[in-house]
Amino acid sequence: MRSEQFSFKWSDFLEIARCLQTYGATHRTNREAAYRSAVSRAYFAAFGFAVRAAIPHGFKPAEEDKVQDHTNLRTFYKETLFMIEVAENLDDLRIARNSCDYDDQVAELNKVHKDAVSDAQDTINWCEDIPFSSSFSI
Repeated sequence: MRSEQFSFKWSDFLEIARCLQTYGATHRTNREAAYRSAVSRAYFAAFGFAVRAAIPHGFKPAEEDKVQDHTNLRTFYKETLFMIEVAENLDDLRIARNSCDYDDQVAELNKVHKDAVSDAQDTINWCEDIPFSSSFSI
């Protein structure tokens, strides 16, 4: 379900990540860039979806310094919603994304991009299972 209040469907980034994986599997010259980009899109699919799922439970994204939202969201899932697996997946995805976006070499990239897409899907699935009030949907 999607709320009228939100226009972007964060899980669409996960579909883009899968498209990038397919592209990487069929194009040798741009394979590494496609796989690295898939990891980044997978992270933001999970992160954006998790933010939206946490808002009706009291999570308040920063209005200005959004960098802190990444840490604050993981803490919120651990300490408020008691969903350790979501917090851990978000942390694993963040580490993988940072490596793919900033490092010259990414160890085991073939495994990293597959794990990232799988972890993002798991995170979205877990967040979909959080009960919402009848007035809010994601």
